[in-house]
Amino acid sequence: LENVYWKKLGLLVAVWLIILVLQIGKVRRVPTSIPLHFQFVFQIPVAVAVSSYEAIGLYKGRRKIASRGEVSSNLRVHQLLLYCFLGLLAGIVGGMLGLGGGFILGPLFLELGVPPQVR
Repeated sequence: LENVYWKKLGLLVAVWLIILVLQIGKVRRVPTSIPLHFQFVFQIPVAVAVSSYEAIGLYKGRRKIASRGEVSSNLRVHQLLLYCFLGLLAGIVGGMLGLGGGFILGPLFLELGVPPQVR
């Protein structure tokens, strides 16, 4: 239990629960109803907010990329925006093709210089 990063885990569970509640709420809605459209659109700000929080933490040095060890990551704003965009694009392509995100992001991050985390 001492190896668990509770803040990171809490953030992950909170986002998962928000998306889960939005998905479950869509089941009994009329396809053209305003609440259904709100539930579709509300997922975007949740994802953007969490991505922005993590990107700002990386930019300010409060967060580190775990696979780089103790090396500080001097990421620039354009690199963080590129990583977020590529993650979004990988999610879209993975969802359309039915592939896992790691299948697409793994080689992409290796090309961008992010070493794989192996323990």
